[in-house]
Amino acid sequence: MQHEHVAPSKPALERRGRLLYLFSGSAAALAVLIVIAVALALLFNGQLGSTGPQQVKTGPHIPKLQTGAGFDTQKDRVQDESETFSPGQAVFVVFTVVTQDANARIVLKLFYGITLQVTSAPLNPEQGSSIYADEAIVHTTGQYHWEVDYNGVTEASISFTVS
Repeated sequence: MQHEHVAPSKPALERRGRLLYLFSGSAAALAVLIVIAVALALLFNGQLGSTGPQQVKTGPHIPKLQTGAGFDTQKDRVQDESETFSPGQAVFVVFTVVTQDANARIVLKLFYGITLQVTSAPLNPEQGSSIYADEAIVHTTGQYHWEVDYNGVTEASISFTVS
């Protein structure tokens, strides 16, 4: 009796290879779609509306920072706190400075996107804890942010939208 050598069935191997090929092709297509979606979201982020919650960064010398439509000088606080404003509207920034450095310098900067719009004159804050306010009228829609520099270092920032 003669034994025949039977080779493994090629269709089974081919099916497995094809399945792996189809899976890797689908994964690649999905990855490309995700990259495109993220790129589009980043591209249109400032042009299609709000970017989500207001982003606020504070530090040891600038522990509080807010934006609003006004400033109450009697109570030293922001009025109508908001993160969204209209073109032509005054945007107030109200911030607390805590320092014991008699030579400290505060500089306030307003950015439209990454473009510097306004820089304040240096402020020599009082020792202890004090509240300060400033304002700017914004005319162009988009994303803005205030930065507060303490002794030449950006210590605090707050974002807002004009729409």
